[in-house]
Amino acid sequence: MNFLAAAILVALLLLAVFTLVNWSVLSAPATLSFIAFSVEGPLGVILLGAMLFLVVLFVVYALTLRTQMLVESRRHNQELQAQPSTPRPTSATSTASRSPSCAPGRIRRATGWRRCPMPATRPGRT
Repeated sequence: MNFLAAAILVALLLLAVFTLVNWSVLSAPATLSFIAFSVEGPLGVILLGAMLFLVVLFVVYALTLRTQMLVESRRHNQELQAQPSTPRPTSATSTASRSPSCAPGRIRRATGWRRCPMPATRPGRT
């Protein structure tokens, strides 16, 4: 279990203990005023229920995002597997292209592009 999950679990446990200790205050009836009408009911229990509803919505949202990410990752993986494999350059050609000397093709310098002379033979061949 990672640190964030442990911290969330501890916070929910503390909230549950706080709710149990103060249940008489939370369940005490109060007059709840909605703009058009008033209702007598336990304000604490209503607020606790609203908070739990928002927690459930957050969990559903997080699970939806995680599922979408996994589906997208799987789709990308399938696309990569479906592509034909292309041969990778040999180490001789890739080393030649990284060398500070003039490699075959174009080299980007601070002054701009310049054309390098092509070698008489290809690297790695005799």
